[in-house]
Amino acid sequence: MLLNGLNFKVKRTKRIKTISIKIKEQIVFISIPFFISNWELKKIIKEKEGWIREKILHQKSKPKLLKKKFVTGELFLIKGKKYKLVLQGGSEKLIYLTKKEIIVCVGKTTFEPKVLLEKWYRTNSLIHFKKRSLKYEKIIGVAPKSIKSRNYLSRWGSCSSKGDITFNWKLFMAPYNVIDYVIVHELCHLLVANHSKDFWNKVRLYFPNFNIHSNWLKHNGHTLQW
Repeated sequence: MLLNGLNFKVKRTKRIKTISIKIKEQIVFISIPFFISNWELKKIIKEKEGWIREKILHQKSKPKLLKKKFVTGELFLIKGKKYKLVLQGGSEKLIYLTKKEIIVCVGKTTFEPKVLLEKWYRTNSLIHFKKRSLKYEKIIGVAPKSIKSRNYLSRWGSCSSKGDITFNWKLFMAPYNVIDYVIVHELCHLLVANHSKDFWNKVRLYFPNFNIHSNWLKHNGHTLQW
């Protein structure tokens, strides 16, 4: 949807009661409850237009990240730590970590290193998310129906009304405590579905320094991309 020169992508959902606005690569992603009419939506967009344009300008001012070429010597983040990529031959596909390197043995496969690496990130991110989630599930006293990992464009995690929690696999690149914050954030949605004061009080109860890590994502989340 184009409005006043701005590109919007609107998603209607039963899960939320308030409007959520996120901006990425000059596209405005809006999640709205089903009961919001198109007329009300346009009115809200008009009210928020100044803020939206300010955010877009801010994003434009950020230095553009160079796309990865997936060649030996490039640096990749895993739980906030930098690892140098090393591509090797061999008879089988294999990826493993040393203290400073991520070794990718491409084997005889025709798959590109990017495909192999993404598969490794997806698999290992889910293992880590489940392990860390289990710790906080016991503390908070909740149990998600399932935990999954996928690629999101504009969010780090989500919690469905059925209790299914999904994390962005790219979150695996963030610092350890930032990952934990997002896990606690989504687990708290099992107690409070919205982002009300009650919700944030629960996040603060189980993760007192959450603001530090939330702000880190706001200012550095764009670096967790390929």
